[in-house]
Amino acid sequence: MGPIREKLNIPPQVASIEIWGILEVDQILTGSYICHDPDGDPLGQASLRWLRNGIPLPSATSGNYKLRPEDLARITFEVTPIAQTGVKRSKAKASLPTQRIKRYRPR
Repeated sequence: MGPIREKLNIPPQVASIEIWGILEVDQILTGSYICHDPDGDPLGQASLRWLRNGIPLPSATSGNYKLRPEDLARITFEVTPIAQTGVKRSKAKASLPTQRIKRYRPR
């Protein structure tokens, strides 16, 4: 019989978060992240959102985001990890902002 391990009730954490894709209008960005729970609680579905210059984009709540002409700014991807048990919610963590989005690809 091993030692008894007491849960500390630590909320789930975002271990890493990144944005992948081409920074041009009409291209799709993909948000990538890894979450874990220090107490070993099973993770639920994380809450996702995209931001333009720090302002949340309405209905942009999936892992992918298609860049639009109005996105000639800096885009950020944000994740709020959620656990199924224990402390269920944590603070949101955001990626580093992208460089400015370009209107088109130079030829």
